[in-house]
Amino acid sequence: MREGKEAIFNTEALLEIDGTMIEELKRLARKSPTFRYRLCLHHSVDDPFQEMIIVHCLGNYSRPHYHPDVTVSMLVLEGALTVFMFDSHGNVTGSTKLAPLGKGKPFCLRIDRGISYVPVCRSDIVVFYEALSGPNRDGEANSFPDWSPLESDSAGIAALRERLGIIPTTQPTENGEIPSS
Repeated sequence: MREGKEAIFNTEALLEIDGTMIEELKRLARKSPTFRYRLCLHHSVDDPFQEMIIVHCLGNYSRPHYHPDVTVSMLVLEGALTVFMFDSHGNVTGSTKLAPLGKGKPFCLRIDRGISYVPVCRSDIVVFYEALSGPNRDGEANSFPDWSPLESDSAGIAALRERLGIIPTTQPTENGEIPSS
């Protein structure tokens, strides 16, 4: 394994992922300036199929984006995740609340190419599996709509969060989810 910016990259032919690895990813996400971290299961940005275990902490911001040429699938392993979908003007067209299997919510979501979306952590921490077709050199599979606030635009991010009702609180519900505002 080799470590990069906000990610660990697999170099093994056979990779087993256990609770210890997940705990390490959670530790790294908590100390990351972006409050996210991932384990890339694929070997290279050139691989035709890309798989990741991703950790987001509460308060993390991932810029809304879409994949013009690929579909993406997400499967929640731990925590709660809401995925918001948008039209080309940034209007919310839908949302899906995901939780691990057995929690009474969908645990997997497939998003077709061209649909803008943003995953939002709704618990103290969320761990999810994501798969998409590659290659993905320097994030080339990601496209960002003009209305999507840059990660450096704190006012734009705050406005988007408020509009989506995802202003985080420090009081999770009994099931560990952060309530909507």
